[in-house]
Amino acid sequence: MKLYQLLTVGVLTGAMGLAGAANAQTPASGDTVFAETVKDVLVNKVEVGTRVTMFELKDKSRPMSNRYLGSINKLDEDQDYTPIKAFLKYWPVDWAGVGVSYDKIRAETITDKPGEARYSDGTFQIEGPIYSLTLAMPNKTAVTPYVELGWMNLSGSFEAASGWANARGIDGYQMLVIRKTEGGGTWGAGCDIRIKDGWSCNLLYREVDAELTVDHVLNGELNLANSNRKFDLSSRFYGGGVSYRF
Repeated sequence: MKLYQLLTVGVLTGAMGLAGAANAQTPASGDTVFAETVKDVLVNKVEVGTRVTMFELKDKSRPMSNRYLGSINKLDEDQDYTPIKAFLKYWPVDWAGVGVSYDKIRAETITDKPGEARYSDGTFQIEGPIYSLTLAMPNKTAVTPYVELGWMNLSGSFEAASGWANARGIDGYQMLVIRKTEGGGTWGAGCDIRIKDGWSCNLLYREVDAELTVDHVLNGELNLANSNRKFDLSSRFYGGGVSYRF
């Protein structure tokens, strides 16, 4: 599990503990005021959950005359369907909340020339926590639609394919180095479907703006012909999960 996921799960675990304490019986001592305050702040206002997501790159294919870098003319989505994309929301009022979640984008670089076998130089990854403001539309049905605006704290990396990186029998012969990671704005919409006793299903559509500026390093030297190249990894996300509201 990545650091961002561990931090998020830690926050969720702490929130669950506090909410459990708030729902516990009020102690007959000087702690009564504190317990009542915690209860007022947390009860029915803390939501914890997890979801599974898939994403679609907006820019994933180019003609050979307008390649991304070198011979790379396609990007393939490398999906992660494990349901451990934890999220936490706090609802100070029933129509507005703030939250944090986690997600990532993995884009495999592809060279796809007519009449030749496809191959990959490696995979770009962008991951990080997403901080969001949610505006909901409560109603008398079990379905609560919402919209969200947010920002993703982007962290980019490149995992080189060993055959490409160690070309000509030289370890580390070439590498793609990320010079800059830009973007991070997000927006989305979805709905919560109440089930029973605080449990809900969650459906989400989200767009993330993300771009990498990349240099090609060849045998320890910057390849000027393939430097300062842009990879637009902006994506559409589709997700579903479950949550519990204390």
